[in-house]
Amino acid sequence: MPFTAYIYPCRDIEGILTLLKDAGLAYCCLALESGSERINKQVFARVYDRELFLKTARLCKELGIEFYTDVITYSPYEEEEDLQQTLDVLVEMKGGFDLCVNKLFVLPGTKMAEKMAQDGMVIGDSAKDPLFNYYCRLFWITSFTKHARPLIWFIQRLGIFRRRPELLRPDKIEEQLQRVSRWASFVKRPRLPDRPASPAPPAEAPISC
Repeated sequence: MPFTAYIYPCRDIEGILTLLKDAGLAYCCLALESGSERINKQVFARVYDRELFLKTARLCKELGIEFYTDVITYSPYEEEEDLQQTLDVLVEMKGGFDLCVNKLFVLPGTKMAEKMAQDGMVIGDSAKDPLFNYYCRLFWITSFTKHARPLIWFIQRLGIFRRRPELLRPDKIEEQLQRVSRWASFVKRPRLPDRPASPAPPAEAPISC
């Protein structure tokens, strides 16, 4: 029976995924949360191993297990370096996955709310929202194609998108990538062998009078 699961990277993940695949695992969540070790450790209290995470993503693809990953951002603790580290991990995943980008929501009275109060962090501070908006759009683009690296490199060098992130439309970029993919598939279709030339008609015998 097909089923879904929440996957947590661990040292024997290859054997576990193989067993789950044989048992019917069809779709799973492989949560990243953040590509920043500092954010994972200090904010989310989460053990994070970058290489093990990327290995798990690669194994899911090799085994034909579709998956999505979660990113949690808009955290007052995040600096641009942390956002860039998350982007780098998503680029290294080489597309072919679904992405869910979540805005951090802190409930009053929770441990995180208490920690933020102690650290002088303001819940809902929107000062860095334009920066978060810009990086969230870059995050989305990484899931569309395995060739995201040069595309992201190009976009990051166009300052207008950083100044006005609303101009960066991931849906339009995905649409264009799909068109390019369809065109590339058409070009790569095997060509039919050339038809053999029709034999020349026999020469007519001369007519004698």
